[in-house]
Amino acid sequence: MALSSPENQDCTPSVGASFGPPTIFLDSDGDLRLRVTADDDHTQDFVVCSRALMRLSPVFKALLAGGFQESRPTDGEWIVPLPDDDRGALLTLLNIIHGRFGKVPENPPLEELYRILCVANKYDLTGAVRPWASKWAKLADEAQKDKTGGNPVMLVFIAWELGYQELYVKIVERLVGECSINEKGHLTTLKGLCLEDYDHIGPLDLLEKIGDSRKATIQSILNMFHDLSKALLDGDHCHQRTTAPKSSIFCDYVIFGSLCRATVKIRGSLLKESADDITQSANSFCYVTQRIIDSITWISDHSNCSPAPRLTGKLLEALLTPQDEIVTPDHKLSMKKQ
Repeated sequence: MALSSPENQDCTPSVGASFGPPTIFLDSDGDLRLRVTADDDHTQDFVVCSRALMRLSPVFKALLAGGFQESRPTDGEWIVPLPDDDRGALLTLLNIIHGRFGKVPENPPLEELYRILCVANKYDLTGAVRPWASKWAKLADEAQKDKTGGNPVMLVFIAWELGYQELYVKIVERLVGECSINEKGHLTTLKGLCLEDYDHIGPLDLLEKIGDSRKATIQSILNMFHDLSKALLDGDHCHQRTTAPKSSIFCDYVIFGSLCRATVKIRGSLLKESADDITQSANSFCYVTQRIIDSITWISDHSNCSPAPRLTGKLLEALLTPQDEIVTPDHKLSMKKQ
């Protein structure tokens, strides 16, 4: 049974009732009314074609034709409540489903684009937005290049959902470097955004991968310093120990002493053994340890014994997260399908 719409108002808002926004007719012959309740408790009704929804969305097909309570009733109007959906984002997707392409935003703000893709992900409709994927991915890329850097949590999900692997890798690498650990033990961005507060961020194992990569980066830096300290205490560091064994011991002790002094002066304490005890971001930790390296001193005629150049090189290596740790073969396959 088609739902009636006001005369000459096919695919436009109907005359609204006083209790909420007017009904929006996506199809003047629509047989289904989707009822969305917003946070302000106002409802927004969309009259749509159920067949169009089921053709493009496996989720809607299961919902509407799978024998659930949302299936078509034997009598009366067919109304399906969608209490948790964003009205604006859903409308964009419904416009796409019903061929109203002129009403689809070409340059949506980043937050709006994120909401659209969250709803698309929920109803398995990402394939339907493919004609806009390239342009929307470009918007996300421009946002991360902006001086504000955009919202990295939204950006990584947008890149994932649109299958934009290059941007996805770039943002994940950024999160690995920038995220610290808050008082609840959760990953948090420079701007204080807690990654676990977002329902949509990307693949299910993304938080784990970011956390593991951050921890591995910090642990490799800690190991580097502890290995140096051990070599200095064991008298195995000085490059002149075979030709001048007495001065080599003094050389090692001078470097070790300056290393400890710089560490306490800059950090307030000696370095921990485990990355589990470090809450600051990998980038911040790297900055602090570089300051320590720059403060190391050595005997004037033992300049080739300075560990600084080697430590700085290893520090840079530690910050380079291998791409295969960020994008697994399964991730690549998933993004290719988007």
